[in-house]
Amino acid sequence: AVSANKSEILPGHVPIFISLKDFQEQNTNIDLKTYIENELSKCHVDKESFNRLLRESKVIFLFDGLDEVRKEAFNQVSRQIKEISQTYNQNRFIITCRLAASEYKFESFLEAEVCEFTGKQVRMFANNWFAIKNSPHKTEKFISRIKNDKEISELSTSPLLLTLLCMVFEDSEEFPKNQSELYKEGLDILLRKWDVSRAIERPETYRKLSKNKKEDLLSKIAYATFQKNEGLFRKRTIENEIRDYILNLPRSISAPEEVEPDCNSVLKSMVAQHGLIVEVAKGIYSFSHRTFHEYFVSLKIVKTLDPEEQRAVLESLAIHINDYRWQGVFSLVSCMLPKADYLIKLIKYRIDKIVEESEKISLFMSWLDQKSSSVKSERNIGNLKSTAQVFYFNRIVRERITSQQSLSQDFILDSKLIDLLNCCLEIQNNIELSSGLSSQEQINETIYRLKKNYKDLFSYMKRCISKTNEESTKDRLVSLKEELPSSLKKSNNLEVSNQWWIENGQHWSSRLRNILIENRNIGHDWGFTRAETQSLQEYYNVNKLLSNCLNSDCYVSRNVREEISRSTLLPIDKHEE
Repeated sequence: AVSANKSEILPGHVPIFISLKDFQEQNTNIDLKTYIENELSKCHVDKESFNRLLRESKVIFLFDGLDEVRKEAFNQVSRQIKEISQTYNQNRFIITCRLAASEYKFESFLEAEVCEFTGKQVRMFANNWFAIKNSPHKTEKFISRIKNDKEISELSTSPLLLTLLCMVFEDSEEFPKNQSELYKEGLDILLRKWDVSRAIERPETYRKLSKNKKEDLLSKIAYATFQKNEGLFRKRTIENEIRDYILNLPRSISAPEEVEPDCNSVLKSMVAQHGLIVEVAKGIYSFSHRTFHEYFVSLKIVKTLDPEEQRAVLESLAIHINDYRWQGVFSLVSCMLPKADYLIKLIKYRIDKIVEESEKISLFMSWLDQKSSSVKSERNIGNLKSTAQVFYFNRIVRERITSQQSLSQDFILDSKLIDLLNCCLEIQNNIELSSGLSSQEQINETIYRLKKNYKDLFSYMKRCISKTNEESTKDRLVSLKEELPSSLKKSNNLEVSNQWWIENGQHWSSRLRNILIENRNIGHDWGFTRAETQSLQEYYNVNKLLSNCLNSDCYVSRNVREEISRSTLLPIDKHEE
């Protein structure tokens, strides 16, 4: 007798696994039910027991790999699945395939997609993978590497991509340091080794395409759709790109009447063979992971060999310098180019244009250069000026305290002085707001903020005085602090405090600003407009992109690197975000 399944899901049922690839490759012409009976007999399950389970509706049929069935056998196999599912319809039936289920017209079946793996499931998968490969010792190293790399960790949640990662890791016990090389190795497996190792027969046209031709076709599709901001694309879009490509193949030139059938065959094969392109809904396709979409866009750019044409393509890429969608492409292209000098110069040119287009931004950048050159540090920091540029840019434009603050006493003092000045501006703003409030809840909130403001004001003053070693700065700050009335410090009479600030606050704040400008060269009232602030944010983002490109595994000549490092906001602290 067959033992009943004791799991929590469908207890009492017996799962029976059927490889449709194995079924269609049998030498005899027996039907599907007989084939299953024969397979069960090998496991000492007799025909009578199987039929009793069918009558009692206790079977879960697991039909695996419908996409692996040959075209000439597909109709027969799908017809037999329908027949057995209709005849024994009180049992459970599950069909797996890498194509969307709508391709196969199983009307009575519910379509479902595999969920992303959790961390626990990733570990379980890796354990099983390396155990089967007789390398269980590799599991912990594999998991450790995934945890320490955010981008690889994101890939690992996809069952297909996790399989790719395991394949790449299997030989070297390491992932390539260059991310583009990781994708290249993985794609080599998917495009050339996957179906060879599984001995799956695919339609003629796509099977005859070399690995390079498959890459070219995928790159063409990726580039065309990415330019149009299409993460999802319709069937006609992808068919148009395929048609345009295969029209120039020798077979299409000699037999043009076969172009349309070939086009349809290629699309089906692309989806079925390697899982890089998937049908997410009926007639709607996408790359299985955004990373692959970006990689093939980058490959299209890099494989443009004509020098003039490649310059034009890179210049076209540079137009997207402020578009976050293209950031991954910039990073990949910079790594994949044999020499990335021209791309790096294009990025630098775009950076310079942002500064040149605004007189106020130009003045700010001149000040930033001057201020960062004056910073001293107790530590030996080779790129102190660049680090200072990032620090002061963040404190003034982005109003952020960065992790670089502890590197220099200048950073610590200037940061606290900026906090002090901002506190004064916040007090002024809250007093102005309080005069026009009608809601008691808003009034109470403003009272709370003002009391906190006055308390912070004294706290910041005390810290600034204690942190400065410059006697002239300290004396001026002490003198300014002594002018503050005790009512502000105690905040027990908010009306008195506010009245003092209304009468004296603006003049007091102006004198504080003068101290900061004259003694520390900070505290300037730049008065940036919203558009200028946005331009400065773009300036920061593009510099961050440039830094990421230069710090990746890209080849850039020494003189270009030195030129960039002398005149650009570098480096970007990866931890500050």
